[in-house]
Amino acid sequence: MVAKIGSQQDGGSVPARGRSGRWANVSVLAALLVVLMGGGGLGLVLPSVGPAAAVALNPAVRTPGGAPSGPSSAIGPVSVPSARFVTPPGPGLLRAAAAVLAALPSTSPAAAGPVEKPIIPAPAPRGPGPGGAFPVAGQEGWVVIPRIGLAVAVFEGGQSVIDRGVAAHYDGPGWRPPVAAGQGGTYWLAAHHVTHGAPFLRVPDLRAGDVVEIVPASGAPTVTYRVTSVEVVGVTASYLTVYGPDTTTPRLLLQTCEGDSARLLVHGVLA
Repeated sequence: MVAKIGSQQDGGSVPARGRSGRWANVSVLAALLVVLMGGGGLGLVLPSVGPAAAVALNPAVRTPGGAPSGPSSAIGPVSVPSARFVTPPGPGLLRAAAAVLAALPSTSPAAAGPVEKPIIPAPAPRGPGPGGAFPVAGQEGWVVIPRIGLAVAVFEGGQSVIDRGVAAHYDGPGWRPPVAAGQGGTYWLAAHHVTHGAPFLRVPDLRAGDVVEIVPASGAPTVTYRVTSVEVVGVTASYLTVYGPDTTTPRLLLQTCEGDSARLLVHGVLA
């Protein structure tokens, strides 16, 4: 009887091409599983593939013509070549691994570039005056009285300056030239009481011991006076009333109206 080549009826072998292709696929699968399980890093190698060397990667082992030697797994027995451990990978493999690691994106802060800092807005510019106010052209400074909440701009001049609703560092005919705050002589300020914006509205509330600050527009240090007395005079006053008994002692004089026929004078000295 003539039998076909490769027929299972006469125990003929499987054609060489089909068998080698099947074992090649098994070899590729085994290599892939070994790499995924970390075998490549341990130096796990596969010898030549053959039917007699086939073992199962799962707990069951099946050899040609034999029964499984262990429990079967859910995926069934898979025949792979036997393996053995050898010495750790050589320099070539280590260089290849280093090249792969170098190609991976780095997570270190230095490699990621400089860290961007949040943008902090610059503080708004502040002037030398109360609340950071800036002086206007010709302004000499501010008179500030904390207890009564007063802060009024100061300009040198006479009645025309007073009528602008500010404090005049008084300079008028028949009177001595004005002196700078803190210097010897009387630093004399005059302003309206209840008209022209009432800049000195609360000046009559001052009493002995209250602090009066003169804040220069130039940014120079603040000059501080302390109130010594308050008096009411007529529409005229003597030099002694305005300037005191000498011209060397630094003094303060605040003047405002007290009705139409009187003037309120607040006297002070350096604190």
